[in-house]
Amino acid sequence: MITLSEIIQALTNKTIRSYELPITEAVIDSRKVIPGSLFIALPGEQTDGHQYINSAFKRGANFALISKDLPADEYGILDIRNIKEAKALKIPPVPFCIRVDDSLKAMQNIARYWRKKLPIRVIGITGSIGKSSTKELTAEVLSQKYYTYKNPGNYNNEIGLPLTILNLGNGHERLILEMGFYYSGEITFLDRFVNQSHLFNHQSNKLLSFCSLQIRFKLIQLRHKQIHRSYCSVGVTQGRIRVARKGRLPVLVVS
Repeated sequence: MITLSEIIQALTNKTIRSYELPITEAVIDSRKVIPGSLFIALPGEQTDGHQYINSAFKRGANFALISKDLPADEYGILDIRNIKEAKALKIPPVPFCIRVDDSLKAMQNIARYWRKKLPIRVIGITGSIGKSSTKELTAEVLSQKYYTYKNPGNYNNEIGLPLTILNLGNGHERLILEMGFYYSGEITFLDRFVNQSHLFNHQSNKLLSFCSLQIRFKLIQLRHKQIHRSYCSVGVTQGRIRVARKGRLPVLVVS
């Protein structure tokens, strides 16, 4: 789990070793807060996460990442903007807010920091069709041998992807990321979080680049054989991955 000290280091490049309080969960929905969470207050078109900080703290969140000024007498606030020395940081008692210029960019920067620190192999899956089923199958195969994590549901954009990475633990060995492709340049941006091997899945004209992954599996290791029968078959070769097709559905070959 990422700690308060690591969050501060990611955002300020200052090391504070005396605050190793772990973050149990990173969330943007106050209803999903568990004790010890980091609540990230994101402004939106329909609502604003800053309106739910009190609710998050009542549910047990230790910290809230904020980008708007709040009453200092209502919440403890750690303002990390323009910090020049680590000793200038005065950590208030929990729960408290961490003031940044932009809570979304801050979350993304923390995720990049955490991704680089973890010795984990990452697979990014994108394309116009079959992303979710390919993600599920890949995670199922890899989980036979490795402690594997995948982005839940539709957490596949500039918010969901870094949020997924923030919830990685030190013990995870493989990460499967479905990557949305909704506008020009989005994959390039999301690639900053993946930063390793990629599997691009598409009906046509998508690059498949996954030569560095070296995994050996047997087909019978699939626990849910119905997934295998319904979606695709998995084969094993040495040192590369290829994608074939069964009708319109992708066939993932992992080696």
